[in-house]
Amino acid sequence: MIRLVQVENNGVRDFDLDLDSQLSALGQIIVFFLETVITVVLPKLGLSLFFATLIIIKIIEKIGEDAAASVIQSQLYKTSFLDTLPNKLTLEKRRWDPLYFTTHRVEAAVDDLVVNNSGFAFSANDLFLGKKFEPLDHMVIRAPTRDEEGAVNGLLYRAKDLQPFIDTDLTFIFPAVDRMPFVELLSPQGDIESFRVSLTIDQIKDRLASENKGAKDKHLEKIQYLPKKVHVITHQIHKILAVSLTEIPEIEQITRRLLRSELRAQNGAVFRQQAITELQQELGRAPTEDEISARVNFKLDQAVAIALPSRLKIELDKRMKFDLEPFEFADLQKKKFLILGLDKLDIITMHRDGKVTVSYRDQ
Repeated sequence: MIRLVQVENNGVRDFDLDLDSQLSALGQIIVFFLETVITVVLPKLGLSLFFATLIIIKIIEKIGEDAAASVIQSQLYKTSFLDTLPNKLTLEKRRWDPLYFTTHRVEAAVDDLVVNNSGFAFSANDLFLGKKFEPLDHMVIRAPTRDEEGAVNGLLYRAKDLQPFIDTDLTFIFPAVDRMPFVELLSPQGDIESFRVSLTIDQIKDRLASENKGAKDKHLEKIQYLPKKVHVITHQIHKILAVSLTEIPEIEQITRRLLRSELRAQNGAVFRQQAITELQQELGRAPTEDEISARVNFKLDQAVAIALPSRLKIELDKRMKFDLEPFEFADLQKKKFLILGLDKLDIITMHRDGKVTVSYRDQ
């Protein structure tokens, strides 16, 4: 075990590294820990930079500067470690494209690294403007688009929270703008549909292609979908209606909010009177407003829990729009646009009498 122990020397607080002496190959373990700190802990911000650096300093004291330097130098090629160093200064985060954010920043190219008892430091002789892309984490496919012959030629992607950028980022044209082609932007419809972005199949491929002019991290791939309903014709599944894992908790939250509002409007007065009567009997005195409110909320929660399953089915039916034939789902899955059935459905291709049939089979 490796622990930081606070010590005090002549009124000055410091930390000492406490090591379990029973550990075998202690030197290798410390080196492993150092590698873990600089490649896992710091990049994920699981530990503050101050304390992680403090740990590194104490480890350097135990294993020596040369050993620590060799470990840190070996990690320099790793993006996770370089992202940890304060060599990137964020200047702007903009929504030039409806489906991803662009972070503009000044980046320093690490030139030299020094490791000593004070920690580690780097120098950089070259500065340049860089970009980092962040796709919407709530991006989902809402529906397919089809050509004149009925074949799927594109998809409609949901683009929530877009309103603040409609007349600003999405319309600006500057040298720094990063925006990929899309067919059109569809406005929201009622409380069901948000903004949607129409993309052709080729445009989606371009957004997912890491080698295509830095397009990496501009689009989510393998969006998870669950089949919820099937349309069967003569014992064969003709179409599958699916909903994304992202939308299910959203719809549950919407359903709870709607139910709570409706039940409060319908039964609020009754719940309040019941709460007052119950509390008077339990407390032997007139209840306070806070006590009454807490009891009413408890009754509302109970009523919502009872009504939720049936109402959730209704709300799901209203909001599920994405349906395709099995072979169409399989084609999009092969392109890594989505995954149907949590990757627990196998795509089966059968050749018979000159025809090709594509279907899914449960593992």
